[in-house]
Order: sequence, then structure tokens, then C-alpha cells
Amino acid sequence: MERRFHTGTVASAVGHLGVVLWVLVGDWLFAADKPPETITMTASTITSAEFDLLQAASTPTPSEETAPVRPQARPDPEPEPEPEPAKDEDKWATIPWQTDLWQARKTAAEQGKPILLWEMDGHPLGCT
Repeated sequence: MERRFHTGTVASAVGHLGVVLWVLVGDWLFAADKPPETITMTASTITSAEFDLLQAASTPTPSEETAPVRPQARPDPEPEPEPEPAKDEDKWATIPWQTDLWQARKTAAEQGKPILLWEMDGHPLGCT
């Protein structure tokens, strides 16, 4: 018999023996606490006539009802003005951007300048 098989058999036997001992003497060693006492109440039933009397006593008469109070409408506050960008924050707006690639290519060739092509796919606000 191989040594490895023997070790596994011994480990299994010890584990099973532990479970059997726990089942046999576990209640004696690890006694459970007594459950808390259950609280009970007595209930009684009422007739439909008694129920009608209870309901009539709790229902207000039409003379006792008052009109609901409507809340006063508040005027909407004036919106705050949008902040203006500082002079150094708005420099990109001074660039003469072109939306026609062919026209931009001709202009760049005439002036000897490179083209910055800003192209994007998907949602215009970048929400993809």
C-alpha cells in the first residue's frame, strides 16, 4: 500500500471519528441555551354590529370636516447669471477653427502651416 493513500485514509478516519464523537457527546459539552419564553396574548372577536358602532364613532360627520389648506405658491427665484470666462481661459475661441477639411487643407498649404484634425466618434458630449 502506498504511503500517500494510507495518509489520506487516516485523515478521513480521524475526521469521521471527530464528527461521530461530536454528535454523541456534543450536546453534553455544548449545551444550547434555553430559548426565551414566548409571549402570548388573548384575542377576542367582535360582531359586525359592534364593528359598525366603532367605525361610526371614528368617522367625522360632514359638518366637522374642514376644507384642505392649500399651500401658497412661491415665486421662482431669479436665475444667477452665468459666469464669464477670464480672458486667459477663452484663448481657444480666438482660433479660426474650420469645419471643412478640404478648405482647411487649402488654407494650410497657402500659409505653410500644419493641420490639427480633431475628430471624434460617438456621442457629441462624450457619453458613450
